[in-house]
Amino acid sequence: MPQWGVIEQGAHVEMTVMKFNINGKSVTVDGDPSMPFLWAVRDLVGLTGTKYGCGIEICRACTVWVDGSPEKSCDMSASEAVGRTITTIEGLSATPAGAKLQQAFIDLQVPQCGYCQSGMLMAATRLLSGGGVPSDAQIDSAIGNICACGTYPRVKAAIKKAAGAGTPVTTPTTKPTTTTTTTRSTTTTTRATTTTTRPRATTTTTRPKATTTTTKPKTTPTTTKTTTTRGDD
Repeated sequence: MPQWGVIEQGAHVEMTVMKFNINGKSVTVDGDPSMPFLWAVRDLVGLTGTKYGCGIEICRACTVWVDGSPEKSCDMSASEAVGRTITTIEGLSATPAGAKLQQAFIDLQVPQCGYCQSGMLMAATRLLSGGGVPSDAQIDSAIGNICACGTYPRVKAAIKKAAGAGTPVTTPTTKPTTTTTTTRSTTTTTRATTTTTRPRATTTTTRPKATTTTTKPKTTPTTTKTTTTRGDD
């Protein structure tokens, strides 16, 4: 891809008058023919629906139709688009398949951030232009666009709806809110209070009364006989 946009100081840039046929209209711009056509579409023509994504030809957010075929506008120079028939996302609704697909994207709420949407619609509409209801394998082969939000199932559903396959079953955008009420059972535990009255041991101590027996000794009177012996006078 030409490295346009980084210009050294004092460098001379040749500006060229270029004529494009975009969305059925003739547009004349004055610019650098080596600039990516993406910048010519956005900055010089003013059609900003075409997005700059990765800049390295992978995401395909910058997809436009060149002579009816999807092309990455970041991968071609502005001079390459001169004299070609260009269709951008702004002109897609003028095609029957494009109008149906845009409405299907709205009905099924396909985009989330929406950044890849323009390039995705360009590629998908080109697929539907061949008629019939494409299979999942055909969609995978034709749509190489990267969706950072991962809405590929919805993209497939929208493509099939636009092709006339009926209204598919889709995942609703708003997930139903499930309210879960958790009732905690309150268990009241009544502890049985057992009052144990221990009988106090009553110890009756009967002290025997000390019986003191006092035996008074009988007093035997002592009779002292005095014998007087008289001598011979």
